[in-house]
Amino acid sequence: MVLASFSSELYLKGILLMHGIQPKHTHNPKDLFSRLPDSAQTEIAKHNHATFSIDEILETSVGNFQKIRYMRLTPVGFVSFSTLLVEILHRYVTDNFEDHGQRYAWEDFILPTDKAKD
Repeated sequence: MVLASFSSELYLKGILLMHGIQPKHTHNPKDLFSRLPDSAQTEIAKHNHATFSIDEILETSVGNFQKIRYMRLTPVGFVSFSTLLVEILHRYVTDNFEDHGQRYAWEDFILPTDKAKD
C-alpha cells in the first residue's frame, strides 16, 4: 500500500509536468489533482470505473502515504483507494500520452536548477 500511495503521487506530479505545471512539494493527492487543468481533471475522472467518485477517492487517499509508511500508525480511510487511484491515473496516462510517440525519460523531468547541481 505504501507503493500505491507513492505511485499515485508520482503519477500526479508527472501528469502535472506533462501539462507544463510545476508540482508542489506535497504528498496530498487532492492538492496535486486540483492543480491540473480542468480538462485533464475531467478526462481523468472519465477513466474512473469504480462506484466511488474521483473526489471520494482523492479525499480518502489524503494522508495515506504519510500514515502507512510507518507500521505502527493506522492509515486514514480505505488504503485500497490508493491502488484504485493508481489504476485510474495509469489509464489516463497510457490513453493520453503513450500513443503520441513521445517517450519520457527521467532527464525530461529534472529541473534546470537540478541539472546545475550535477
